[in-house]
Amino acid sequence: MGSRFEEFINGLWDSITPSYTFEANTQCGTHVHTSPSTDFTTDKVKAVARAALHFEEAINALVPEHRRGNYFCKTFLASNPNFQGKTVEEAIALVDQKQDLEGVCGLMNPNNDRYYTWNFTSLTKHSTIEFRQPPGVTTAAAALGWVEFTATFVRAAFAVAGLDGDLGGPGGGPSGGAGSDGGLGGFGKDVGGLKKFLEKGLLRGVRSKSGEDIVKGVNSKVKDSDRVPGKAPQKLDEKAKKAFEEKKKQDKLGIVFLNKMEMAIKCNFKGV
Repeated sequence: MGSRFEEFINGLWDSITPSYTFEANTQCGTHVHTSPSTDFTTDKVKAVARAALHFEEAINALVPEHRRGNYFCKTFLASNPNFQGKTVEEAIALVDQKQDLEGVCGLMNPNNDRYYTWNFTSLTKHSTIEFRQPPGVTTAAAALGWVEFTATFVRAAFAVAGLDGDLGGPGGGPSGGAGSDGGLGGFGKDVGGLKKFLEKGLLRGVRSKSGEDIVKGVNSKVKDSDRVPGKAPQKLDEKAKKAFEEKKKQDKLGIVFLNKMEMAIKCNFKGV
């Protein structure tokens, strides 16, 4: 991966900011799609799913309150019927039982519902896992912070599981000692544990040099002991339900941009 994503995002902002002003509110979110250089395997998807569950409360501490109980990025333990009433360890045990991608996706995003903090349904169409929880951003630095966080998190999930860290950067995989600490059980579920975890997935060619740097890039005010339980979204009245359904229709249109980006990338690789 190197620093290509940093150059791309900075270039995008440089080309847009002379003509437009960015604003964000509680209705805005930032979505980051990530994938390894090769296709996701079942083991890699399970590794990300386990990490998403283990660090859910730590990640909640990094985002504003409106991104913790949001219909468009529901937290797993509070809102996913497969996990409600279960501990983190029990939820992870359910992930371990799955034998294929379809099983993991159905567990994490039941009924093909992509509106959770991590969306695994995008694997079937875009070969990506989508992180949907970050708030809306208005600067290139803020966007880069969440891109770097997501890429590092996914790569760390691979490394801790003893898998090939092929999102780029040094180390990764069993030869780098990824599984020597006993897996996720060696990391606390708070922000401090998350920082330690992120150290396993550091990327070459990007700004941050430590898990501390990465967390500061998205929220400099959190403490290592912070962890925030998720909450289910409030029940909608009829007016809010209609607005929600309309927003979902508009949200689907955003995928057009992703499809166009994929086509541009494919054409570039082919030398077109």
